[in-house]
Amino acid sequence: MSTLYACISLVSALQVESVELVLRFSVATFDCIIFAAIFAHIINKQRQALVHLANTDELTGALNRKPLKTKLELSVYEYQQQQIPASLLLIDIDFFKMVNDNFGHIMGDQLLNKFSQHIQKKIRKDDLLFRFGGEEFLILLPNTQFESAAIVAEDLRRSIEEQHFLDQHTQVTCSIGVADLRQADTLDTWLKTCDNLLYTAKNAGRNCVVACA
Repeated sequence: MSTLYACISLVSALQVESVELVLRFSVATFDCIIFAAIFAHIINKQRQALVHLANTDELTGALNRKPLKTKLELSVYEYQQQQIPASLLLIDIDFFKMVNDNFGHIMGDQLLNKFSQHIQKKIRKDDLLFRFGGEEFLILLPNTQFESAAIVAEDLRRSIEEQHFLDQHTQVTCSIGVADLRQADTLDTWLKTCDNLLYTAKNAGRNCVVACA
């Protein structure tokens, strides 16, 4: 719109000023417009970068808990209004404290980073990975029903079991709780169900998936 106004003004100026003067003014005007566009683009990029930093866990690269509530509430709303399914996977690295005790906290941090990167490579573009706390990670699977979510969880568990995150002689495993979204669920009840299923998996011996059908 500002470009249009500038063009109209320049046409009007030609009627009362010399062509040379108008051309000089034109160059200065369009330089200002280009500069403003570039400046706005830079500001927008910086804003996006700040939002990304604010919503991302520095250690693992996963989303932190700041955007978690908004994303889950949106899934609950979409299910209640449009019956769009969604599922949660709550993942806990088995015996993580032993990793810190035996290998040190630096190696523990490296494990968390590698673990997160591995998951992000395995999930879909629209799936969201959050660091839920400590050695726990949460995956939101939008538009995913229970059966598909359980398959994703088992495939993920098996792939993690096959990795060598620490060394060739140390196996890292995980326990996973899977809960799909139900009509009566709220954000809190959905998370609570998934959390209970995770602890059932841990109490069952770990390195397994427990899902709510």
